[in-house]
Amino acid sequence: MLPLVFFLSAAQAACEAPVDISQLSMMLSDAEAAFNNMDDSYAATSQKVIDALPCVDDVISRELAARIHREIGVLQLQTGKKDRALLSFGAAHVLESWYKFPEGHAARELYDGASMDASPSSLLPTPAEGNIRIDGDISLQRPTAVPTLFQLVTPTGQVLQTAYLWPGEPDPSYEAAGASARSGGGGGGLRTVGTVGAVLSTGLLGAGAALWVSGGADYSSDICDDTLSPNPHYYGEWCNESAVPRLGIGRILTIVGGVGLIGSGVTLILSPTSVEVGGTF
Repeated sequence: MLPLVFFLSAAQAACEAPVDISQLSMMLSDAEAAFNNMDDSYAATSQKVIDALPCVDDVISRELAARIHREIGVLQLQTGKKDRALLSFGAAHVLESWYKFPEGHAARELYDGASMDASPSSLLPTPAEGNIRIDGDISLQRPTAVPTLFQLVTPTGQVLQTAYLWPGEPDPSYEAAGASARSGGGGGGLRTVGTVGAVLSTGLLGAGAALWVSGGADYSSDICDDTLSPNPHYYGEWCNESAVPRLGIGRILTIVGGVGLIGSGVTLILSPTSVEVGGTF
């Protein structure tokens, strides 16, 4: 468990103090009350919820995740970011389709019209230890059309990372099973293929070069002159019989190995190894 315990996000490490669920719920209540009372401090009060999320050290439930999505949606709407408000409202809809804002609430009409479709999604790598929670549920499927609350949790229930991820933001980095930190979406698989391919291609390249050189040397050697041959039963006009196929096979293996090595290098370059923690507002 030690690798995960010490693999803390930069945002979490910068927190002055951890935030538990009761504190987060109180911040949400304060923001909701400030909005309902049309308090001028609403934006600052709601922003406290956002700022606290990377510091949350408790597992966020599905119900609380929906509430957070709604609050962030209201803040986005109040600050003129209607498109982002729709995204957050859509995420809340998926979690609690039954919820409705009270009559007369400034966000009710927009909220009711938000999409409830959370697809498509991308597959996150399995963590080395513990589990990933997406909007309160244990899952590796991250919705890519709506924002999501991501948490990395150890086997003992300790929360190592909490992030609010908008569509298009990179997956958080963490230690994945069988490898160091890498991204979701199959990056680890690509690196495995590239590494294995590079090893095999290097072997083919080496063997091909050896056969090419040795075959070429024997083919042009004076050993093929039967007048110089100490053993006419072995050497003579057929002395190049083995050199020719060695030369041909060597050329083929060298070309195949070289092309494979180039392809493996491209695969390793294109496959992501790690990403930064999301959660930018």
